[in-house]
Amino acid sequence: MISTFVWIEKALVRGDYDKDWLEVKGRFKSKFLKYHRLEDYTVNLDSFYKTQLEYIGDAYRIKYENDELSIFEKSNGNYQLPQIMYVPAERNFIAYVKNPKELKLSSDSMIEFLTEFDNAKREINENIVLPINNVDIEYDRLKDVLKGAVAICPKNIRF
Repeated sequence: MISTFVWIEKALVRGDYDKDWLEVKGRFKSKFLKYHRLEDYTVNLDSFYKTQLEYIGDAYRIKYENDELSIFEKSNGNYQLPQIMYVPAERNFIAYVKNPKELKLSSDSMIEFLTEFDNAKREINENIVLPINNVDIEYDRLKDVLKGAVAICPKNIRF
């Protein structure tokens, strides 16, 4: 949900979507929640049991209630355009198949994730040290695989 709201905020700031278009009743659920397969997680049974969501970002406040999205612009004007990527839970499957591009993917978010994953791999030109457990990775273009190794730690650094 967070990535969806952050993405909507960025799209509004960039002018990709009009506020009125986003606020059409049912559109948030049918277009954006469906994209992430979350459309069945909202409830509007009665006045007590209903989904209410609110996102307060740097440029907009976005509220979802009664199957309606309400968008309020904030006036601080301090907004940086972040790179936003929804990482689906199914991402783990790509590590278990020889060629994930050949999978018959039915999830738009998984297709987008796999595309961006491939783009990121192609940008790796040398070993990259990750900020986790002192591991470095490199991309073998010939075999189309990422290889990782534990980097050697200098003696004067203790963990």
